[in-house]
Amino acid sequence: MIRLHTPTYNELEYRQRWLHNPDMMSYNAGRQIPYPGYDNATGCIDWPEHEWTQFLNDYCSDVVQAGYFYLVQISTDQFVGHAHYRIIDREAQIGINIVPNMRNQGLATLALQLLLQHIESMTQATVAVNEFEKSRIGAVRLHRKLGFVPQTSAENSSNHPTTGEPIVRWVYQFPQRA
Repeated sequence: MIRLHTPTYNELEYRQRWLHNPDMMSYNAGRQIPYPGYDNATGCIDWPEHEWTQFLNDYCSDVVQAGYFYLVQISTDQFVGHAHYRIIDREAQIGINIVPNMRNQGLATLALQLLLQHIESMTQATVAVNEFEKSRIGAVRLHRKLGFVPQTSAENSSNHPTTGEPIVRWVYQFPQRA
């Protein structure tokens, strides 16, 4: 079992380490993100401490608009990943990442379920959306399992800047807000 935990300022050092871990950030490689300190080859991001307060203000101060959580494994009280959302026009744009040595144990399923429950209870979002390539088989299986469907609209399509692979927009409709 896991639980969501809003990190304190001092706990952000874990996020800083994760952002520097090529295994954790490999999904981000080649995306050409316009952020100072982004490493296009590894997907890693340099995240200096002077940005931490603003991050907490942006993601952890108003649950109606955004949320950022560490995923805590209850049996060990260890951080095993992180998840986030940001609401834009009643759409929850989400992300989830499990530390590499804890993957393939069902933690992502539990984490995404908790994140969706939190978004549904705390926001007015009508949908949750995550975007990734269909070659990320684990992510595809996870999102399908929890009721996400791929959106096929060409209007919202894009391609991975390095591989050219289409990026699929996966949409979850909150039942009572359909």
